[in-house]
Amino acid sequence: MYRSVILAGFLGLLLSQAGLAQTRLPRNNPVEQQVIESNRSVQRQQRGLADQQQNQFEINQLRQDLSRERIFPPPSIGRICAPGQIGC
Repeated sequence: MYRSVILAGFLGLLLSQAGLAQTRLPRNNPVEQQVIESNRSVQRQQRGLADQQQNQFEINQLRQDLSRERIFPPPSIGRICAPGQIGC
């Protein structure tokens, strides 16, 4: 009985150590680490470029809106335009 308890404890200890060893990740060698950092840098640059493109798109939309308002200003309240007159 005493032997089986000790044996069970020893086996439990071995299994727990094997489980801990499997949860640790292997370390990256310097070349792998450099590749990971390069990938992160490229991803950051792509996010920055996407943000810049979105900003430029929105600026262009605003410019088009302003241009449209200059060509076709909104009608003034209380003013009556003559027939055929644009934006009096």
